[in-house]
Amino acid sequence: MRKIWFFLILAVLFACNEKYDFNIKNKEKGIVVEASISDKSFMQSLQIPSDGRYFSVSLTETNDVDNIRDVKISGAKVTLNDSEGNSYTYTEELLRPGMYYLKDDFFKAESELSYQLIIELNTGEKFESTWEAMPRTDNSIGEVFFEETAQDEYIFEPVSGQKVIQNFKGLNVGIEVPVNPDGSERFLLWDFEPFFTFSAGLLDVDHPNKFCWVSTEEYLKYTELQQDKKGGFRKDLFFIKTELNERIYDYFSVAIHQYNVTEDYYTFWKDLNGQRDKGGLYDQPPFGLYTNFTAVNNEYSCNGYFAVVEEEYTRWELDKSKLSFVVEDLTEFYCRLYFFDPDPEGLDACLNCTVYPNGVSNNYPPDWWRSKYGTR
Repeated sequence: MRKIWFFLILAVLFACNEKYDFNIKNKEKGIVVEASISDKSFMQSLQIPSDGRYFSVSLTETNDVDNIRDVKISGAKVTLNDSEGNSYTYTEELLRPGMYYLKDDFFKAESELSYQLIIELNTGEKFESTWEAMPRTDNSIGEVFFEETAQDEYIFEPVSGQKVIQNFKGLNVGIEVPVNPDGSERFLLWDFEPFFTFSAGLLDVDHPNKFCWVSTEEYLKYTELQQDKKGGFRKDLFFIKTELNERIYDYFSVAIHQYNVTEDYYTFWKDLNGQRDKGGLYDQPPFGLYTNFTAVNNEYSCNGYFAVVEEEYTRWELDKSKLSFVVEDLTEFYCRLYFFDPDPEGLDACLNCTVYPNGVSNNYPPDWWRSKYGTR
C-alpha cells in the first residue's frame, strides 16, 4: 500500500471544492463567464495589504462530461462599456489562457453609472450582459474575530481508501457586521484569499528553497452570504483546523473581501451554493442557474454572471499567542516518517518549498510583505 504524506493529502482534497463549477450536461456548445467589477481600483486594492488585483474575466467552455478539466477560451475580445459611452478593453494573460484583465491602475466602478460586458469569440460568436449598476446601501466592514471550537470533517483514509469523519480542533473565524444606518435591505457576500508561509521539512535552514510564501485559490474556496436590514451582529465566515494543518505552522493570514451586491447576483450565488451542498464529489455539477448574459448572434448556452459590486476588505492575521493551546509544527516529523518509504508520494515539498501543491509558492516574499515585514 502506497503511503501518503497525510497533511498534504488534506490540502489536495480542497482542490475538489470548486468555487465555480458550471460544467453541465449539454448537447449544445456554451460558454461560462466569471466577471465582476467594484468601486475599488487596483491602486486601492494595494491597501489590503496585497500586491493588488486587476478586474478580470474568465472564459471557459461548457461540456457534457463531468469532472474533466475546464477548456479555456482564448483569443476572445472582451470589452466593458459604461452608460456615459466609455469603453475599456481587457487583455488576455499570456501565461493564463482564458483569463482577461482590465490593466488600468485607477479604473473603478462609479455608483452613478451602469456597465455592460461584451464578449466576442475569435470565431465570431458574440455575447452581452445586461446593464448592471452598483447597489447604494451601506457596506461598512467590522472587526474580525475568532473562537476556539472543533468540527467534523470528511478525510481520505489511505489504508481503507474510504472517506471517514474525523473531529478536528480549530478556529471559527467571523466578522462583526456594523449597524445598518438606514435600515434598508442589503445583500452581502464574502470571499477569501489565504496566504501563508511554508518550510521544507528536510532542508537546512540556510537552503534557498527552505522557506516559501504561498498563495492559493484552493483553500477556503467558497463564499458566505447574508441578507440583512439591521446589521449589528456577528457573521461566521470560515473554519480553519489548528491540527494537521501545515498552513498555520508559521504565518497564516486571509484577505477577506466583503461585497454589497444586487439581489439578482445574491440569488445567483445562493442557488449555486445550494446546488453544491446537495451533492458529493461525483454528482452532477450545478445547472439551470440564472444568468445575465445573452447570446447575440448564435445559439450557444450562457452560464455565469457579470456583477457590479461595492467592496470593502481587510487582512486577518492569525496570532497564535492568543490561543489557549500550542500549535505543534509536524512538517519535519511527517517528512522524515515517509522519507524512506519505497514508493513515496507528496515528498517533493519536503525537499523544495517552491513545489508546494495547489498554490503559487515562491522562495521570495511578495512586495506587500516586504514593505510590511522586510525580508525574513
